[in-house]
Amino acid sequence: MGFYPVCPGTDQYVLGAPYLPYLKMTLPNGKDIGDQKRRVSATRKRYVQSLKLNGKVYDKMYITHEDILKGGVLEFKMGGVT
Repeated sequence: MGFYPVCPGTDQYVLGAPYLPYLKMTLPNGKDIGDQKRRVSATRKRYVQSLKLNGKVYDKMYITHEDILKGGVLEFKMGGVT
């Protein structure tokens, strides 16, 4: 999905480059979290250029478990090396 836990015992998931062009999960609380990638490519456009969470610019390098449980959409804008 583009995020993964790094340090056990914390509530933070590091954001990284997602692999699939779209993914949606239903959480235990019934809410959904999904992600979309624009212009993703396994060879040329595999670097995150910008990120939005629920339509708002997201400038952190991590997402918290609490934010994930709120549900919503992470929108990754992908590109090549700049």
